[in-house]
Amino acid sequence: MTSILWNYSDTISPIFAAILLLACYVMKCQQTGFGLLLANLFISAILMGYSNHLADQYIRNTHIYHIATLLDACVVPLMLNRMSPRGSRSTLVVIPAFLAYALINMFAWEDYRSQFNSNANAILNIIISIYCFRYFIKLTQDDEILKFPKLPSFWIVSGFLFYSVVSILVVAGYKNSEWFDKQELALIWKIQQIANVIKFVLISTGIVCCYRSISHSSGLSSLAQRR
Repeated sequence: MTSILWNYSDTISPIFAAILLLACYVMKCQQTGFGLLLANLFISAILMGYSNHLADQYIRNTHIYHIATLLDACVVPLMLNRMSPRGSRSTLVVIPAFLAYALINMFAWEDYRSQFNSNANAILNIIISIYCFRYFIKLTQDDEILKFPKLPSFWIVSGFLFYSVVSILVVAGYKNSEWFDKQELALIWKIQQIANVIKFVLISTGIVCCYRSISHSSGLSSLAQRR
């Protein structure tokens, strides 16, 4: 059981976070960017689940990672921009420019049929990291900083930032695989897998913060009605 949870953590983790997020929708949680987050969770669960299925059948699955990068690029930067205290129109330029590069990469440089999309993946994670840093800079300039531990967006953005930074280092290791032996390469991929779990733990923490804020508001409303 433990091995299944570990080996399929990239599928199970987003499913768990998606269930928590759907529960928030049932509780009528109104948080900017949550619709895009839910889309990202479903995309991750479906694509990684299918990727794992192909791997179990010893079928090459590199094309799944190219597709995942393209879809993430359509959703994640836009979500992070909406969660920022003050958004930017730069996303309307950044996303199309990256998609154009990623498509050229998958057909001309890193063939989607046989190679991982390490170039596009690294660039996307750099873009996501920049959006995350921008969120934190804007947050420090906003009154909301005083209650940041209770902000769902704080934990969610932290999850994306942590995973993106680790992924950049992992991709750098993969691109220079000749520097490492097989055991070290296996360790590098385990580090990314751990980072992925931590990412969804932080995202789930943010979703729970939203649920608590709803419960707190409901409690205050009930108290006011009694008075």
